[in-house]
Amino acid sequence: MKKGISTKAKLLLAALCIIALCAYVSWSNEQQRSQAYEAAIQAILAEDFDTAKKQIDSLGSRDYREKDDLENLVKAQQYYYKYKSVEYGLNYLKKVSIEDDSYGLMDYVSNLKAKWEPEYQAEKARKEREAARERAAVQERASNPYTGMYVSDSVRELWQYQGTDYTTIKSSSGKKIKTTKYYYRTGDYGYTIWVTDQGRAAKVSTTLYGDALARSAASNRAGSGKSSSSKSSDPYHASNYSDPEDFYEDNYDDFWDFEDAEDYWETYH
Repeated sequence: MKKGISTKAKLLLAALCIIALCAYVSWSNEQQRSQAYEAAIQAILAEDFDTAKKQIDSLGSRDYREKDDLENLVKAQQYYYKYKSVEYGLNYLKKVSIEDDSYGLMDYVSNLKAKWEPEYQAEKARKEREAARERAAVQERASNPYTGMYVSDSVRELWQYQGTDYTTIKSSSGKKIKTTKYYYRTGDYGYTIWVTDQGRAAKVSTTLYGDALARSAASNRAGSGKSSSSKSSDPYHASNYSDPEDFYEDNYDDFWDFEDAEDYWETYH
């Protein structure tokens, strides 16, 4: 009578089957990942970055071969070709450094760098020119405020902020407008600007200081051929006031402070 297979032998056989199965699964997975890796590279070289991304995602572990480099290369392609950003594309391209380069990817990367770098430098120069033009435009707006202008933060930054006052004024149509009154000074010129909540200048008044005030008074005297007390050279009619306090009270919006109004008043007395 034949003896059957012992329990020990059965367990050993089962273990061998399990090991063989695990080895097969591992080999099969590696084959699939290797095929996905090659497919990703072929898609990259064909600049089919959507397909390349799908293949790279199927690789699983981030430490699989040069997965990070492939991801950076695909991101570089996406930013350059899809989003039209040579700057971001070049940034990701510079992160790529493949050691096992049996597929010639680094030659491809070098060719892209040689193509994209001049484009980036040209774009950078263009942006710098645009920024310079914008700075000049902001400087022009800041130097010549006017009623109705939009008062941007970049314009305000060029002014020397002096103070704030909340008030209500009447528009040209007689409608009351809630505004914030800003006092600014730049060089020999000062501005009192009423700005609405929408950032528009509802009213602008100009005040002269220092040398600019002296030049204006001298020019008025020379042009009129009369003394400084004449009305033609005295737009605020300071000569009609017997003391600077009354003059300042009636014209305080157009002068920086009492001393500034007093200097003007004395010029015409």
